[in-house]
Amino acid sequence: MTTRGISRRVLLAGAPVVGVTAAVGAPARPALAAPAGTAATPADFQAVGDGVADDTAALNRALAQARVLDFGGPEKIYRVTGDLVAGQATPQFLVGTGAIIRFSGAKHGPLRLRAAGHQVSGLAFDGIDPALGPQLGGKAIIIEDDAAGSLIDNCRFTELAESAILVNPGAVRTRIVGCLFQHCGHRPPLDTQGAVDRSFVATLRIAGDYTALIDSHLLDCDWGVYFRGEPEISYYECSGNLIIAGADATTSSQGISNGRGRSGRIENNTISGFVDNSIDCYGCVGTTIVGNTTEGGKDGVFIGDEVSVGNTVTGNVFQRPQRGVRIIAQAPLNKSVTGTVVSGNVVIQPSITGILVEKGGTAEVNGTIIADNRIDLQSDAPGNFGIRVVGAEVTRITGNHVYRSHQHGIRLEGADIAQIAGNIVQDPGYGWTNAADKVYDGVSVTTSNRVVVRDTVVYGSARYAVDVATGSGMTVTGTRWRSIQLGANLHSGVLASDNLGW
Repeated sequence: MTTRGISRRVLLAGAPVVGVTAAVGAPARPALAAPAGTAATPADFQAVGDGVADDTAALNRALAQARVLDFGGPEKIYRVTGDLVAGQATPQFLVGTGAIIRFSGAKHGPLRLRAAGHQVSGLAFDGIDPALGPQLGGKAIIIEDDAAGSLIDNCRFTELAESAILVNPGAVRTRIVGCLFQHCGHRPPLDTQGAVDRSFVATLRIAGDYTALIDSHLLDCDWGVYFRGEPEISYYECSGNLIIAGADATTSSQGISNGRGRSGRIENNTISGFVDNSIDCYGCVGTTIVGNTTEGGKDGVFIGDEVSVGNTVTGNVFQRPQRGVRIIAQAPLNKSVTGTVVSGNVVIQPSITGILVEKGGTAEVNGTIIADNRIDLQSDAPGNFGIRVVGAEVTRITGNHVYRSHQHGIRLEGADIAQIAGNIVQDPGYGWTNAADKVYDGVSVTTSNRVVVRDTVVYGSARYAVDVATGSGMTVTGTRWRSIQLGANLHSGVLASDNLGW
């Protein structure tokens, strides 16, 4: 067998895919390092690499024998019609400078990483056969349970009908860095694939603890990335990624989905165009969602559906969603949501509500903090609230600025034990031209109990600065209003002091 030299720099850092590094704009951050020396090539094992010959058997021979395998540049196209297996017991290094692995046929792929933490750098995985068109099945890479600590960096994945990368639960500490994914995961759901597959196919499906998806582009997605728990996934990271929905995304499509995540971190991602939620947290605990920018969709961030505890949503920008943040618990009681913090976010032009907290049935939502957010509605669409809390307990709403809500600026319905303090509400009820329709207030409290409204400033187009229609144990103090003729409307049981307009 002949070998050719390969530099230590390439083996340590992984060679970039031609045309991908500039697009992704992120350096590889490998977790593995191969010894300097020589690398085998697929040609050493009779692979042709012309895009026509079936190289499956030759590549498997190479993967079985070579620890370091250099696939070459983009002139090399390896046609594959079956599984490839990198399964040596010591880490293998599969590198290239844009070489293409092209999957072909009814059954093709994936590249399976087994038995050790392997590195795949600078390769392109293609799901379009020029003779057959886009393929209907197959993944590019499956990281098996016994391949913990694997690294995929600076690779390109194009037109993979199923998830481009699947990280199995045992494949902990996997890193996916600086990769490009283009129109992957669009295969129609198949009932034969199990409960998860019946609902959607994501560009990436990750189930291994401590897995990181960093500085990658996911373009033309149906679903973006799904961190799924079996039963849980813990300490994962999704940061610095660009995740864009495709024109053919389904109505249930989501950007980043977290299923029973524990202590995950979703940070500094840009997410745009999904029909459903940009970031979805289904039964998550201790998740931090910080510094992301989203565009469109139902919710910028959704938290709920299953028991959800101690999640934080801070410093994000949500542009033109239906709701910036939605926190919801429904029956039964064992699906309650507690201890959510929503702070320092900017919500721009939500069509329904800036921040919505809601319980239904026997479930509970409690211990929610909504602080220091800015909500700019600036829309004449009916149904706009700045902040709306329905049926929740022990809620603190402080230091928020709500600007031009079409209906109430801050609205409590059926809530118990709440503090509304230090907020500024400008032009609630904005956009109504008929005087009979101008029935919305800066702060509106109904069918609620034990609520304190204090040190809130309301000005502009509101009917009342504060309206407390019903409930017991209510206090309204330190309210200031301007350009609001009717001021505060408080029923006889409200303890009121130091409220005035100017």
